[in-house]
Amino acid sequence: MDRVRLGTAFRAIRLELGLRQLDVARRASTSQQTVSRVERGKFGPISAEALEAVAEAIEADLTIGLRW
Repeated sequence: MDRVRLGTAFRAIRLELGLRQLDVARRASTSQQTVSRVERGKFGPISAEALEAVAEAIEADLTIGLRW
């Protein structure tokens, strides 16, 4: 998973919707700092549930896959 590319996609969608990071954070019941980390691809310590909440807040579907 390319975290930077994923973060860039989160940010692009948020901007397209005309939302601030704070707006997304409130919708996702998380902090603005968490949204910022997600958008920068720095979401190592962030739970899958938090990522899903941020995705829902921007009306996006998040699919996490595993390949071997």
